[in-house]
Amino acid sequence: MSSTTTSHIPVLEKEVIEYLNIRPGGIYIDATLGGGGHSSSILRRAGREGIVLGIDKNPEAIALGEQLQKEARENDWGKLDLKQGNFADIVAHAASCQIEACDGVLFDIGLSSDLLYSQKGFSVYDETSLDMRFGGEGEITAQDIVNHSDEADLVFMFSHFGEEPYSKTIARAIVAQRERTPFSTAADLSSVIKYAIPKKAVEKGKHPAR
Repeated sequence: MSSTTTSHIPVLEKEVIEYLNIRPGGIYIDATLGGGGHSSSILRRAGREGIVLGIDKNPEAIALGEQLQKEARENDWGKLDLKQGNFADIVAHAASCQIEACDGVLFDIGLSSDLLYSQKGFSVYDETSLDMRFGGEGEITAQDIVNHSDEADLVFMFSHFGEEPYSKTIARAIVAQRERTPFSTAADLSSVIKYAIPKKAVEKGKHPAR
């Protein structure tokens, strides 16, 4: 993996490659391209006849993927196809690249350190805009959600998607705070959450908003 291509150090790279059982000329899908670390490893092992389809909603990840495409061509590795979008549409993305079947699919679920330091509001300490969009323009921001959603909708989102036991308490605190001052940064939001959750419920050494 070239340090000029990606800042992402792939998690459990050895184990991922082992379980994918990469074969020369194989076809693989990296459904969460990110910094391209896993795709780089797969491309090198699949060889010049191999194909990797990299999918990511984040345009910055696609830009990194384009650098990896160039590196793959220069080193005679496999072919890297790129699709910006949601991995929920993996079948459609594969079909658009004439991929009807593949030898392995990788989902590396979770936030990479690249996103945490992207100044898009993914970090609880982030003083920049409360954005939290993967896809960029045209999508609703986290700032829009916390400033304009009904309290009941906030409770549903926190409990259903975040499995947060204090969803009602947090939603109530958010609504009360935004009536005084609308939220603009992740730090604003995490500060309210910090004081909304009982201290006894917070794991030692862990920020309540994480």
